[in-house]
Amino acid sequence: MIRIARTPLAGALPFVLASILAACGGGGGGGSTNGLPATGSGSGSQTPAPTYGIAGTTLADATVIFTCGCSQQAGMTTSDASGTYAISATATAVPASPSPIYTTVPGRNYLIVAFANHAQAWTMEFLGKSQQANLNLSPTAGDPNANRPDAATAAAALYVFYESDNQQNESFDDWNFVTIAQWAGHLRSGTVSPHEAQFLSDIQAAQSNSQSLYPAIPPWNPDPADGVNLQIRADIDTLHADALADPTLPIPTPCPNGQCTGTPTP
Repeated sequence: MIRIARTPLAGALPFVLASILAACGGGGGGGSTNGLPATGSGSGSQTPAPTYGIAGTTLADATVIFTCGCSQQAGMTTSDASGTYAISATATAVPASPSPIYTTVPGRNYLIVAFANHAQAWTMEFLGKSQQANLNLSPTAGDPNANRPDAATAAAALYVFYESDNQQNESFDDWNFVTIAQWAGHLRSGTVSPHEAQFLSDIQAAQSNSQSLYPAIPPWNPDPADGVNLQIRADIDTLHADALADPTLPIPTPCPNGQCTGTPTP
């Protein structure tokens, strides 16, 4: 179970994921407009894209999980023998209850985790109503072919994951995707704080050693062998304390009362 988020504030594993579509409804950090997750048929890009794995090798038959944090479930797909995959309007749900089907709906922030032999690559995606409106955490946010998860995308995704309440509607939509992407860019800039540098280093070490990155185990974890990484959790706690102490830091925070401004247009 993901913990409830605390009070909101006032390099690189080369791993290219497909342009993700993503089950829920909303606006890239717009917050909930009602008490229930929206459902729909899904749209956006369904074009396969290459998936590169450890040390740039093609990652064949990898498991890819994607979730908006709207519920305890996530969608699951796999890459094929050539390392490509596509996420369609519906996908197999993990876990299979209460619904065996996970439905994708544009307009949400999605957490994406890819697994291969216990190694994990983490990133996030904003799903638009068309492929052109999709955004990722790469330096070229609108280019699906540039969507290469690295230590910076993992850091941003892990931070949002652990600092969110994954039991409530629109969990990851309580964050502005723009500020998440800006932090990912900052983490690639080379001018990071000592605590940010430690976080990136610990992520790279875990990925190189095929270790779990989970700061907490979610209900949609597809591999029971993946345990909690206490060092990653400690790094996130330290960065959270830094952000509390200095709100001017670029570390992203949930939007006040779940209402974001300046969010992407679906």
